[in-house]
Amino acid sequence: PDPLVLYDPQGRPIMHNKRARESLLSGEEDISLAHMTQLLHLRNANGEVPAVEDLPLARALRGEQIVGAELHYFPLQDQQERVVVVSAAPLRSLVHERIEGAITITHDLTPLRRTEQKVRASEERYRTIVETAREGIWLIDTDARTLYANSHMAELLGYTQEEMME
Repeated sequence: PDPLVLYDPQGRPIMHNKRARESLLSGEEDISLAHMTQLLHLRNANGEVPAVEDLPLARALRGEQIVGAELHYFPLQDQQERVVVVSAAPLRSLVHERIEGAITITHDLTPLRRTEQKVRASEERYRTIVETAREGIWLIDTDARTLYANSHMAELLGYTQEEMME
């Protein structure tokens, strides 16, 4: 399960699930809104330190509902960068509709991002092998349309790669 944390109106955690304790809180009792950016070394998707008021929790405490805000942080326990998406929503009083706190759920994208990096590296290695092969490599589909031809194949047939793709 994903980490789930309930906050009071000042942005202090008041309840959390086990996963939040293991992955986010790590024994630190004061990962409140006021201290979040410094303690977790938060960065947005552009690598910039977000202003506290721009964090999903702060926005939820102002009444916004946030879905999928990407953040990068360093957990207190292992100091390896994590990439997460955070969704946050205000918790409102049923009687007065005033905001009584907020809830956040955090989904860790780090394993997915690491896999994507490995796939990109593998694709690059494959591309390098195919493009530099001394053999002609020609991929066609079931309708005999050229999907790919390396430069050596084009040269063997007397065409450019672009001409083979037409």
